[in-house]
Parts: sequence; C-alpha cells; structure tokens
Amino acid sequence: MPEATGVSGAHRRYRIEYWVRSCLAHRMGRGHVGARLVAICWMIDRDIGHGDAESDFRALSSLCSELSYEQRQFDEMLKEAAAAYQADRGHSLIKRAFAVSGEGGKDPGIDGRE
Repeated sequence: MPEATGVSGAHRRYRIEYWVRSCLAHRMGRGHVGARLVAICWMIDRDIGHGDAESDFRALSSLCSELSYEQRQFDEMLKEAAAAYQADRGHSLIKRAFAVSGEGGKDPGIDGRE
C-alpha cells in the first residue's frame, strides 16, 4: 500500500477513481469486484491517515454484508485487493470489473459465487 508520508495528489486521485469505479461495478452487477475496489480505496485512505477511512470501511462492510460474505470471505477479499494493488495498482481488478462479456465480464466473486 502507499506510504503514509508525503500524501500526493496521485493518492487522492487514485482513491477517488477506485471509489467511482467500485460504485459503477456494483451497479453493473459486479459487486464482488466492486468490493475489492472499495477495499483498495479504504486501504489507501487508512494508510495515508485520511479522514474518510472509517466511512470507507463502513461502506465496504455494508457492501460485503449485501453480498453475504462471511468473515473468511471478507478476509480473503482484503488479501486479494491488497495483492492486486501491490501488483499493478489494482488495474487488473478494474479490467476485470469492466471486461466485455467473454473477456471475464462475469463476476465470479469469492469461491466462484455469482
């Protein structure tokens, strides 16, 4: 995750982009991927000490509750989101969220759930 020191405009821009994209993914029926994008937003805010971190976590928890995640699934989703951010700043998740049908457009969720 990003370092807490020297919060740049890039960090602010990334957290806004993840938030908007997560909302859109959820509305498109891809809530499982959307949850991972919200998780990235929360992790960025938490790591930089942003005041929205608590409300981000509440939104993430609410979304995961709506998706019927159990604690184990929630924990796995957080690990996957962190790994995706570290690997490519979450671009693979964004691509997965907005893939055209036949290119991974279906949202498999955790454990292959729809």
